[in-house]
Amino acid sequence: MAGLAGLLLLAGCGATGSAAEAAARSSALKVPAAGVVQAASTRGLQAYGFTHAPAGFVLPQGLDIVYGIDQANVVTAFFPAADGGHLATWLAANLPAMGYRVEASSADSVVFSGTTWSGAFTSDSDIAALTLRHQ
Repeated sequence: MAGLAGLLLLAGCGATGSAAEAAARSSALKVPAAGVVQAASTRGLQAYGFTHAPAGFVLPQGLDIVYGIDQANVVTAFFPAADGGHLATWLAANLPAMGYRVEASSADSVVFSGTTWSGAFTSDSDIAALTLRHQ
């Protein structure tokens, strides 16, 4: 939960809903191959309903975003914990193709930066979250 608390601080706000609710809405994540991001296997954050997300930032199709924060300077998406490890691995492998530099990564977390946006992803046994902050 410490990772989630850090992301909430990074986002500047909190989320509602329980981990059990998030798990109940979970769907199997189909992770495309690492390397070149392919449009057929990904969706831009705008397709998930985020109007302030950076252009060209994509995620694998099939994700279940259980809660989102969409502000001009910060965008945060929450996912079921079951998607966490797969999504962390996918992000670490695919962020460079989207123009981001991976600053640090582990099995369940990624910290990255770009020219106008920076971000972090982390997960634990309850939930996973991605925050993007406009610099």
